[in-house]
Amino acid sequence: MFSFFNIYSKIKPLQFKKNAGINTFEIYNRDALENYKTQWIEKNSKETVSFIKKIIFKADSVLKSNFLKKTVIKYINDKKHASNDMNFIFNNAATLILAWFFTDNEKYAEYAVKIIRTIFINPEFRMNTFFQSAEYIKKKKKSDILFKTNGIYFFLDTILLIKSSKHWSDVDHKGMILWCNKYLNSILNQGKIHKEKNYKGTFYDIQVIILAVFVGKFELAWWFFINTQTKLTDQFRKNGEQTLELETENIKYYCALNLQGWLIILKLGKALGINFFEKREDRLKLGFKWFLHFSEIPWPFSQTSDFDEEIFFYLYHFVEQNYPELIKNIRTKNILKMKTEFHPNYCINPFWQLGFKK
Repeated sequence: MFSFFNIYSKIKPLQFKKNAGINTFEIYNRDALENYKTQWIEKNSKETVSFIKKIIFKADSVLKSNFLKKTVIKYINDKKHASNDMNFIFNNAATLILAWFFTDNEKYAEYAVKIIRTIFINPEFRMNTFFQSAEYIKKKKKSDILFKTNGIYFFLDTILLIKSSKHWSDVDHKGMILWCNKYLNSILNQGKIHKEKNYKGTFYDIQVIILAVFVGKFELAWWFFINTQTKLTDQFRKNGEQTLELETENIKYYCALNLQGWLIILKLGKALGINFFEKREDRLKLGFKWFLHFSEIPWPFSQTSDFDEEIFFYLYHFVEQNYPELIKNIRTKNILKMKTEFHPNYCINPFWQLGFKK
């Protein structure tokens, strides 16, 4: 049976710095967080104050809704497990952690930790690595569905953020690492997904990379970084078109989703000090340029469902900070006045503005 363990075991150790003290995946830029917090405390920016209030309002809404009992426990005991429920939980846990960071109010951290312990650490409830609950396992009910968990990339970044809270213990962190290690092993055994050269392969690689780094398997993360870049020439034509996504029905959505995946990969590489693109990065630049120019002209390809046009502005702000030469004459919006959350299908972290330098 195909297994990435067989491949990985044959890889010679690479010269990769084992940064065991990593404290960010750069999904939420730590410099930006500190700058925003300073402005929040000093109240010297109306836009920043208004933005942070949105985070606090959302966090308070989670607390008032009894989210742990009415949503998390219900999700664990639900036979159907709607595909986006887990990302919904990731979103709310991350929001609580952000509210704690800005306010230093431990009630947010305490509730976030309760959610995390319930799903990943507490043996009575915790999900197994196919997101089946302990209750299912006890009743010997099986499911062949691997639920969407793309939001784990930003969720683990906020786990690194909450480590300094008194409510997050070393035991909690070890428990989280143990669960992530088991989850990593289970998705590695589905290696055929890695062979997918479209957006599915992109997001599979993201999960492997961030999980591998989180649990300390740095050589594995490095191998996937190196291998992932080879997909660029398969995914992007020389004019920037996304070859494989043009074969889908919702072309606009899948093109945006795949670009979001590469945005995440770039951030992870930056956090780990990896410049792995070499000459292939030109293909990615052209991919962003090609897609963004449709913010100004009609979309000429198939699109069978609604598309959130705000995605253009989201991608624009990333390109502005990384490839400014590509965005001349493209209209944009004030970053703090844009929507703070997108539908989970877009795989964009909540309050994504905090991932950009201020």
